[in-house]
Amino acid sequence: TLTIITFSICFLLICVLTNAVVSHYKLYDFNEAGSLKRWREMIIDGSVDYVLEKEGNNGYVHAYSTGACSALYRRVSFKPSKYPLLSWDWRVLKFPKKSPYTDIDKDDAAVRVYVMFPSLTFSSSKFIEYLWSEHLPVGHVQESPSAKNIIQIVVKSGNHEPGKWYHETRNIYEDYELAYGKPCKKTAG
Repeated sequence: TLTIITFSICFLLICVLTNAVVSHYKLYDFNEAGSLKRWREMIIDGSVDYVLEKEGNNGYVHAYSTGACSALYRRVSFKPSKYPLLSWDWRVLKFPKKSPYTDIDKDDAAVRVYVMFPSLTFSSSKFIEYLWSEHLPVGHVQESPSAKNIIQIVVKSGNHEPGKWYHETRNIYEDYELAYGKPCKKTAG
């Protein structure tokens, strides 16, 4: 079966609110034809087809997957204490078929957004993984079943209206403290 996952990072931005004025650190726009060339793919378990599409004036990335898992990423260096907010829009057309009963199946996200806090090695780096889970409740925090250095935070839960876009904003500085029990003194990327 074809699992179709649609998500948008077209409004992915890191910003800080000061006196009701939004200051953007980075804004990723997927309206240009070659904008995916600036992103890299990390293949985890098979390659996912990423295609640029448009809905009205908004460009977005549509991910097509049949039992595969990969990630698009882009390195950005910033201080979460200065730019703590991360915002994005996403939607899911269909969730992967899986059971909520085994540990690996509890890692049930149709779409995820990662923030990496790099260290000397990849395995000593820390990650926050924001996920849209079909079964886990919003606000649930857990260590990833696949890696101890990844803390998952459920931002959206359940199979909501297919095709509807949802906007999320997270304070990664506060979420780092929630995830790791101490203030973030690292640079994120």
